[in-house]
Amino acid sequence: MAAQALLGPDTGNQLWFSYRVWRDSRRCVGGAILLVGFTRLVLSHHTTFFINSLAHVWGSQPYTEKNTARDNGVLAFMTFGEGYHNFHHIFENDYRNGIRWWQFDPTKWLIKTASWLGLAEKLRVTPEEKIEKARATMQLQRATQKLSNKPNATHRLQILQQEYDTLVAKMADYYTLKKQLLALERDKFREKVEKAELSQQYQDLKLRFHQQKRSWQVLTAKYAS
Repeated sequence: MAAQALLGPDTGNQLWFSYRVWRDSRRCVGGAILLVGFTRLVLSHHTTFFINSLAHVWGSQPYTEKNTARDNGVLAFMTFGEGYHNFHHIFENDYRNGIRWWQFDPTKWLIKTASWLGLAEKLRVTPEEKIEKARATMQLQRATQKLSNKPNATHRLQILQQEYDTLVAKMADYYTLKKQLLALERDKFREKVEKAELSQQYQDLKLRFHQQKRSWQVLTAKYAS
């Protein structure tokens, strides 16, 4: 009111209105910050708790049924990759949760990037053979359960078991040969590096030898004259 008396009614009203807008906006901003912070904490805690609740109820079990853990892509997106819980429970030493390139697992990408930068080392990775065998074993168990109550189940189960045994045998042969080939490639690469280093040493020694030879010839020619 004092402002209206000093500055006139129009100017005073404008100042009073501006003050109220400024005061109300501060209250709105403070409330928004409080609401956003509270929402973030609620979502963060609940998505963390999902790992040991929903991730044991909702999803698939491609690797094991010895526990209730499940793989769930939706939960993985909400929990930075932790939703691939079935894999984690059977291969707990693996630094990954989502093992496929398309599976959302930022934690895996962060750890791998850290290893490229020299900030992490000796990352533990489950052999492909063990992962494939675990999947095949689960498929065998489910197929056996479905066939057990059907006609002529004994014969079908024998065929199923024979196919599984053949698969496992060929799988072992395949991954054994793959390891040998990878070792051979590493040896070849090492040989190339060693050969390149020897070649460089040869060129350096050759250059030094010719320089020394010219110096020797100049010196002997000088003293012989």
